[in-house]
Amino acid sequence: MKILLYVLMILAAGGMLFGNKKYKAKGVAWGRPLAGACGVLSLVFAIWLIAMQLTGNRGRVEGIIANENKYYSAKLQFLADYLADKHGDKEYLVIMNPPTEYNAERDQLLKDALRSLNVTEWYVLEPEMPVGMLTGDIPEEAMMDPMMEEQLTPERFNKILHEFPDVDAVISTIGLPMEYQGLLVFSQKPYQEFKDKHGKEPPALVLLDAYIYELKNSINGKQILAAVTYNPGADYRPDENVPKDYKEAFEKRYLLITPENVSEMATTHESLFAAE
Repeated sequence: MKILLYVLMILAAGGMLFGNKKYKAKGVAWGRPLAGACGVLSLVFAIWLIAMQLTGNRGRVEGIIANENKYYSAKLQFLADYLADKHGDKEYLVIMNPPTEYNAERDQLLKDALRSLNVTEWYVLEPEMPVGMLTGDIPEEAMMDPMMEEQLTPERFNKILHEFPDVDAVISTIGLPMEYQGLLVFSQKPYQEFKDKHGKEPPALVLLDAYIYELKNSINGKQILAAVTYNPGADYRPDENVPKDYKEAFEKRYLLITPENVSEMATTHESLFAAE
């Protein structure tokens, strides 16, 4: 179809040139209308080709997004299976991004996949307005929306843990703060302060696509229950066929790191963790 349109567009352009030449050189009466009609046809065929190209690209993009959502769902279901089997008696808090047009479907996939767990709180990390935003008394660069990783500071994460002290584990779907060392689960003094205040140990973490390169020893069931990360040896093709079985889809792309297999994973995938 595209080839035919190209041919028709070229013929129409040729007809436009031919008619224009006849009218200007010899004053042929039909030359000018022919040039105009062929010019319109050439434009129509060009627009048609552009529309087909845009439609084709949009369809491909939509297909890639659909595939990524299938992998996302498989990742969550596989993780939920493990948590339900090993830690089914725990109460969970889930930290998630604020809803947008892009992640609305993913939010539902998240809730569907984790329905086998006892999730008592869904915490939406809303962006915080910089101090001075309303008065304009801040630098221009601070007016830019910060990345969510910048919004999720250790102080803010710790505040969430103190706000929901009764949960047993926190599932973070947005990773960890960049300065994760300041989290109370990794810092001795804030850890002890949490215990003294609430009479229990802080909730353990469950991490989804978070930075774990330096956290091998923390995946011990006390600080980190489990972490899902990308398999460094996986072959990523955006337009590939996603396996219908979610376990096969998971194993094609991801790794589930747990206290039971962390040593084996570190040996099998040498680039997964920092050398000790």
